[in-house]
Amino acid sequence: MILPGESRVKRRLTAMWDGNPALAGGETGFSEPDYGSVMSLKITKQVPQPLVPEVQSPSNLNALAMSKQISDAEVSRLLSSSNVNAPMAKRISDAVVSGVQSSSNLNALKMPKPESEPLPARVKSSFKQLAEATAALNTASDKLSKQVGQVEALMKPLNIGIECWVKMGQGWSSAESRGHWDVGYVKVAGKWSIGIREVDDCEPEYPDPWAFGDAPRRLRLKAVDYIPALLDELAKKAVEATSDIDKKMEDVSELVAALKESASQ
Repeated sequence: MILPGESRVKRRLTAMWDGNPALAGGETGFSEPDYGSVMSLKITKQVPQPLVPEVQSPSNLNALAMSKQISDAEVSRLLSSSNVNAPMAKRISDAVVSGVQSSSNLNALKMPKPESEPLPARVKSSFKQLAEATAALNTASDKLSKQVGQVEALMKPLNIGIECWVKMGQGWSSAESRGHWDVGYVKVAGKWSIGIREVDDCEPEYPDPWAFGDAPRRLRLKAVDYIPALLDELAKKAVEATSDIDKKMEDVSELVAALKESASQ
C-alpha cells in the first residue's frame, strides 16, 4: 500500500535499492538506500504503532529482539511482508540472528531460569560444609600443638630453668589501650613449657600466660614463627646466666675463705 505523496519517493528508493540510477532520478554511487529511510517507509505500515520509532536500524532491531520488545511472530510478519524485498529480508534476519548469537545470555533466553534451592536444603548443605571444614581445621591445629609439644620434650632434659619471652610483632594500639603478644619459655601449672601471653602495656602487671596448647588458635599460629627467635634468646640468657654464676662463685669462694680464716683464729 502506498500513501498519498509517497509514490515518487518510494519509486526512487526502490530504484536505488535495485541499483538503477536512471529510475532513481540520476543519482549514482548507490547500491543500497539509506537503511533507516527504507525501513521507515517499508516497515511502518506492518509494525504495531508503539514499535514504529524503534524499528529504524539493524542495531535497534537487535536491541528490540534481545529485550523481547519485538516478538518472534512480529519479526516473522516483517520478513513475510509484501513490502519487504529479498535483500531487506536477509538484512533483517541477519540482524536478529546476530543480536541473539552475540548475547552472553543466550541460554537464559532459551531456557527457563531454574528455581532457587529451598532454604532447608541450603542450610543442610552449608552446615555439612562447615562441619567438614571445622573437623579439618581442628585436626590441623592438634597436629601443630603436638609438634610444639615435641619441641618442649626435647628442651626438658636440658633442664634450662630460665624464663624467657620474645615479643611477637608490633602489637596493637588504640585510643583505649596498647599492647603486644609474647611467646616464651615459662612455668605453667608447675611445668616448664612454651607459653603465650597477651600484654597490656598500660597495666603494670603481666597476665598469667597460656600453655601453648591452651592459647587462642590465632596466637598459636603467630607464635610458631617466633619459636626460633625464642630458642636464640634462651641460648643468650643461658650464657648470661652462666657468666653470672661464675661471678657469684668467685664471691662465694672469697666468703668461704674469710669464714675459714675466722674459724681458725
